Amino acid sequence: MHLSLQPLQASSRRVLPKPEDQGWPQKESALTSATSTEIVVHLFVLIAVLVPVLTILFPAMLLLVGATMLASEAPDSFLSQWLTSNQYASLVVACMTTLLIGAVAILWKERHSSDSALKLRELSGVQGERLREMVGTIWAGLGSDKQAPHVRWFPALDVAAYAFSRNRQPEIQISAGLWRAATTGEPIAKAILAHEMAHIVHHDPRTLKVLQALVTALSAIMLITGLFALIMLIYIVTEEIFPLLANGDGITAILLRLLIILAGAAMVLVLLPLGWLAFRRQISFVTSLIEIRADVTAAAWTGGLEEFTQAFASNENVVKTSGSAFRHALYSASFSHIPQRERLTILSTPELVVTPKIAFFAMSILLLFLLPINFGTPLLLGGAPNHFAVQALSAAFNASIIGMIVLGFKDSIVSVTKSRLFLLSAVSCLVTAIPRINLEPVSYLGMSWFMGFGGQPLDLDTLSSDTVTTLKDLADKVHSGFLNWGTIFAIVINYCALRSLTRSADGSINLALRLVSGTAAAIFGSFLAGYDSYRALPFPFAEWLNGQFGDTPPLRGMTLSLPLALAALVEALIHLLAVRRRTRD
Repeated sequence: MHLSLQPLQASSRRVLPKPEDQGWPQKESALTSATSTEIVVHLFVLIAVLVPVLTILFPAMLLLVGATMLASEAPDSFLSQWLTSNQYASLVVACMTTLLIGAVAILWKERHSSDSALKLRELSGVQGERLREMVGTIWAGLGSDKQAPHVRWFPALDVAAYAFSRNRQPEIQISAGLWRAATTGEPIAKAILAHEMAHIVHHDPRTLKVLQALVTALSAIMLITGLFALIMLIYIVTEEIFPLLANGDGITAILLRLLIILAGAAMVLVLLPLGWLAFRRQISFVTSLIEIRADVTAAAWTGGLEEFTQAFASNENVVKTSGSAFRHALYSASFSHIPQRERLTILSTPELVVTPKIAFFAMSILLLFLLPINFGTPLLLGGAPNHFAVQALSAAFNASIIGMIVLGFKDSIVSVTKSRLFLLSAVSCLVTAIPRINLEPVSYLGMSWFMGFGGQPLDLDTLSSDTVTTLKDLADKVHSGFLNWGTIFAIVINYCALRSLTRSADGSINLALRLVSGTAAAIFGSFLAGYDSYRALPFPFAEWLNGQFGDTPPLRGMTLSLPLALAALVEALIHLLAVRRRTRD
């Protein structure tokens, strides 16, 4: 099956009907709300945190460093003096430059993009009319008075469809293979059409257009920054190597110096591929969540999740999952669909739909965790942007757990196994602990291997001593931050918190209040528990908490339960106040 989405040409103005107002099955309604929560949380972190940090601030820093080095050739010039005396102003200018590069790239791509590659054609004949009727019937299930999406087709034998928008009107573009399947009454055709209409209802084409624009912008920014870095590297090499050639130094000394320069540059410029991978992976993760939501929504219109998944599982034209496809989805920075086997497993298991997709989230936070191994960004604001990015993604994971449980378990429609709750409890502790572990010393160690430490060249004894010290420091951070007895208690506390949340569904209590309060508590607890006094931005109560528990690893390990425990406490308080109010009434 091929269900990729094309960029939207103009956004639809349709307002998404509330599932409960449209007669959707209660379970699918709850699951759709839960998946929407996971999308919104991770999309917010992408736009509000990763875009400013990875696509603007970090490339701007590299551009600024290069400009400062070039200007240093004329130290008395206005530019050189302004760059050295106005660090923050020059950083703002560099950020504006990266924004301009990204904006130009987006405008250029928009101007030169075209949807003519598919050779789209209008439906015709009796079979075309039957297809229009099928689309209209599925669309009518929404209870919407809006016009059904226009349908066009393109010559292809595979079963494929795309949600699109043309001249502000929704459109579904289908392959000849899907058209044939629809006219012969195959269940797969109805399922795919419903899936694409779900994309239109949720405004997914517009969202994916924004995501594609961000990819375009980042690609251009990384390209220009990389070219500028290459120019700077050539400049540094000529400045360092030509004097050695002039002095008649041997080839061994020249090659050694060249190796040191390239290694030092690599320790800084590794930021570019790491930043690209981290950003692209988060976009891919959000895209895969959008596909899951479309599946759940489509199932609500076509007989439920069981019938929907069976349509794909039993169809011979659906591409089966291979081991390479699964590995690609786990590790690649550019996947858009969860593999078919895992996708059907999720859809056929409501507890997997209504809880975070842990396996496919892991690479997103791992790449952000690895960012400090470059030697450049740890020097920017004391490493605060590095820490803030991974802390925000950690908070997003915990907030999505709470939000999905509050919405997915309302009225006790969906149940969850103890093993799934235990897994979520353990993973929450791990994800919350990741911001505590600082990899910046690794970048300093790597740089010292090639450039020396404190301006002094290193001998073998010093190198081995520094390596042992760095690894010991890293092991101490891992021990105090996560691998201690306190973490076991934190997992138990998390389990009890999640257990209570799944059992506290009460339709009479304001759902919006529970959702906002619970997710806010989880976010607050994440930033509190993941605080790093060496590089974090100031945060309320964080220094006090670190002073009370920071020197005792088991106690600090227990604080990993703060995100979920605080959310459970807020939930309990809301229920208590509701009970007291009922008693007074």
